[in-house]
Amino acid sequence: MLDDTPALRHHDVGHVRVITLARPERRNPLGDATISELREALRGAEGDARVRALVLAADGPAFCAGLDLRDLATAADGPMEHHQASASALGDLFAALVGSRLPIVAAVQGPAVGGGVGLVLAADVAVMAAGATLRFSEVRLGFVPALVAVLLVRHAGEKATRDLLLRAAPLSATDAARLGLVNEVSADGDALARALVLAAEIAENAPAAVAATKRLLISLRSLALEHGLRSAADVNAAARATSTLREGLAAFQERREPEWGDV
Repeated sequence: MLDDTPALRHHDVGHVRVITLARPERRNPLGDATISELREALRGAEGDARVRALVLAADGPAFCAGLDLRDLATAADGPMEHHQASASALGDLFAALVGSRLPIVAAVQGPAVGGGVGLVLAADVAVMAAGATLRFSEVRLGFVPALVAVLLVRHAGEKATRDLLLRAAPLSATDAARLGLVNEVSADGDALARALVLAAEIAENAPAAVAATKRLLISLRSLALEHGLRSAADVNAAARATSTLREGLAAFQERREPEWGDV
């Protein structure tokens, strides 16, 4: 698949729109273009009165590999303005998903990493396959999990967030459910089907009431969320320009252990 091929596809099942990450051969990374496509797909769904709920799904064995390492490596020596714009775009996507009038159900059929977990956390409801994992692996690349931290701490609390972000260890579906990061654990292969059932149930409810309920829940933390994401975008952008990230990316691509040097 060529990089200029659309990274998403979508179709409707009744009143539910299914938006699918569609680059399975690359584990569905969140490149700048994909982030932009997701924002446009969300706007399109929100502007369609027939759509009452969304399912966010993915093709292939992985849900989402997180930020596109090719984009990060290519732009590593670029201007801070580019890093800031790219980081802000991801933060804006998370905020748009959280703040959407449409209820969003994530169908996590395989591993989700970094920003990919951010998509899961930004959804209203998440179904995770029993064999799938969540992982915040940024520090292993010399990166900072700034934006996802804003979402994660709201779900899991500070102690669990520190453990997940600092150890960067994979989290099983069972533990993800225990921490409240996902709502249900499905059998492998059934995450999308179950997500469609849940989304259809939500879509049966009064759209105006559902939207008002979401607005009510968001208003409880909306200002803190926006300020947190803006601040985190600054940290995210600064991390993109560091030699630490360049070393982490190089080590990953060269299949060797990174040489971090002194802190």
